[in-house]
Amino acid sequence: MRATRQTARRWGWTSALTRRSTRVTRALAHLPDVDPGLAALALWCDTKDADGPRTITSGDAIHIGTMFQNLPLREQIGVLGHHVLHIAFRHEARQQAMQARFGAQFDPLTYNLCADAIVNECLLRAGHALPRPAVTLSELIADVISDPAEDGKDLLSIWDVDRLYLRLASAGNKKKKKQGDYQAAKAFDSDLEPDNPAADTDQKDAAWQAHLIRAAQTAGAAGRGIGTVLRQLSDIRVSRTPWEHRLRRLLAKAVTDAPRRSYRRPRSAWVAAESDALRRGGPSPVFEPATDRRSIGPRVVVGIDTSGSISPDILSLFAGEVSSITRKSTVETHVLCFDEAVYAHHILTPLTGQNVFETLTFRREGGTSFVEVLSIASRLSPSLIVILSDMLGLHGPAPAAPVVWATPLPARTPPPFGEVIELIR
Repeated sequence: MRATRQTARRWGWTSALTRRSTRVTRALAHLPDVDPGLAALALWCDTKDADGPRTITSGDAIHIGTMFQNLPLREQIGVLGHHVLHIAFRHEARQQAMQARFGAQFDPLTYNLCADAIVNECLLRAGHALPRPAVTLSELIADVISDPAEDGKDLLSIWDVDRLYLRLASAGNKKKKKQGDYQAAKAFDSDLEPDNPAADTDQKDAAWQAHLIRAAQTAGAAGRGIGTVLRQLSDIRVSRTPWEHRLRRLLAKAVTDAPRRSYRRPRSAWVAAESDALRRGGPSPVFEPATDRRSIGPRVVVGIDTSGSISPDILSLFAGEVSSITRKSTVETHVLCFDEAVYAHHILTPLTGQNVFETLTFRREGGTSFVEVLSIASRLSPSLIVILSDMLGLHGPAPAAPVVWATPLPARTPPPFGEVIELIR
């Protein structure tokens, strides 16, 4: 015990042991010796004693339940590490962002299941113990998703919590039943409690990314612990330009109403200059065309893929993104609903965009083809074409207007033309 207290003082735990949760004191004191990288991350987390039996994460705080003290020390460290990684990976903030996009279709329990599976997989690979039964990423892929293409792959380097949630949310009824059976077998319950979203979310993302990099370096020097896993982990939230900003820039670039010249009549300043030249007997100035007052205003065409491969959750996400495009731009927005063919055409304005989607019924059958929707979109002379789809379909020839493919999941094969924006990443 003396050695662990000396280690705690060396890591700066002496003041923390008195101001943090009393139930977690023992685990915190041993954590620097067991896992230096995880201890470095825990320094940035608050711990509080909870009234209930369960331990939960809310914001940047871990609320230690009454059952925590009954666990063996190794499992206490595992549970503590579980919630430290929830905070470090920004799962609670990401859950709120996903819920804002999906609205009523969002399932927080499924999102929590995905987050727990990734965190537990990390801890078990790092040599930590967890109370049984515990959900894991490898079991979730094998028992619920059942994708042979994932066999032999390093799952932690492929799957992040957002992509995993979208895969489960878009699953059919048979796989949803498998998910329910798996949750029941593991006695799974939610341990992420929503907190008020902070205004400095981007700053916190960047700060925790830096903490994770330092933790990986600390653990790398020690040669043990969570740092051996962090280096190949896909779920670390990397700071990047949000897709909304990219799409907004593309919209602004495409719909800028540059004046068009008309050689049918001269510019008024040229008329005055020529009149002055004739009066003075000088040479006539070079002809200057006027601005064409009949130029067509900017227009955006949005195609929504509603084929059978698109789940209701993703359709809800698509509808929200179209409303967002309409609100953020003052241009004329045409919405084409399609599967193998276009079956609905709506014109939206910033005032009517949301009302249309409240009453719109999507056709939920058939395959996917982009040939007709791109052809119709081209005939509308748009400044920009945005296609919301999982991109599994026949593309056809490229239109004259620029094309943006907005997809909730990474494309298996890149499209032959246009720019791809992932809505979640």
